[in-house]
Amino acid sequence: MSAADEEGGEVDQPDLLCEHCGSDRRELLAQTAKPSWKELMWRESDSCPWWYADLQRESHRKFWAESYGEDFHDWYLQTQVESAKEHEQDRPPAIQLPLPGLAASRPYQESYLVDSF
Repeated sequence: MSAADEEGGEVDQPDLLCEHCGSDRRELLAQTAKPSWKELMWRESDSCPWWYADLQRESHRKFWAESYGEDFHDWYLQTQVESAKEHEQDRPPAIQLPLPGLAASRPYQESYLVDSF
């Protein structure tokens, strides 16, 4: 504040006001996590530019062709679709076994040292 403002008791008006309500406050209502570059530029992502995805697919095909032979990539794409349809079996829920002397079914709470002797 300048000396003239202090004497007159005037308060500076903020430069930015809300056009709807005239408030000078801002509140964060929501926050969205930014995706990583890896997620954005993955060749199968919708956000990846088509030309970059094509380059990545061709590079991927060349890598597998040089490593395992010309037809490996085509075979891999055909067989991965079949294996991708299989679902993992549901696992039964885990059960925590009580430690000796710490059973939860007792009507009263007692020290674990009492049961250990």
